Amino acid sequence: MKIKMNSDAHHRISSAVTQSFKAGQTYSVPKATGNALIKRKVAEMATAKEPSSEKEN
Repeated sequence: MKIKMNSDAHHRISSAVTQSFKAGQTYSVPKATGNALIKRKVAEMATAKEPSSEKEN
């Protein structure tokens, strides 16, 4: 699952492991991690990149 972070956040994977995420970055994470961050409202599902805005000739 790809997510885009809205704010900096940490997510505990296990009792000894955490991950750090930076605002504005897109990450590929396991579905459970992505859903947890989305539920906390610190991330959103990443969408496909928009087409470039180059002028057509």
